[in-house]
Amino acid sequence: MAYPQSTLEEIVESERSMFLDGEARYGRHFRYALAATMHLSLCIVSVDPDRWDTFGRLFSLMKKHHTLAFLSALRLHRVQAMLNLRQVLEAGAGAAYAIENPDVRDFADIDAFGIMDPSNRLSKTL
Repeated sequence: MAYPQSTLEEIVESERSMFLDGEARYGRHFRYALAATMHLSLCIVSVDPDRWDTFGRLFSLMKKHHTLAFLSALRLHRVQAMLNLRQVLEAGAGAAYAIENPDVRDFADIDAFGIMDPSNRLSKTL
């Protein structure tokens, strides 16, 4: 299928068409990816308050990048899709670690002003 993108209107319409044609182009792979994207949005009902800073943020980051990867792949932005999938893997690993280790200090160094800086210790732990 051709998706003309000469004008702004064509770009907007072609991007929409790429999503709507996704099932016809990719079949069951589209259905599985869409189901996974929807599942990530619905599978967590609540997060305990002691896990908001760690698991909640990392899971949210994973969910966002999974959705972006799905849409990027449909819109034929392959490099962007792969970059987003890398973020999914990294955030997912961090979220899994945060289930058992919710202390934010495992993920970031916090200075006297409360400013967080990513910790180098975690990359050695994971």
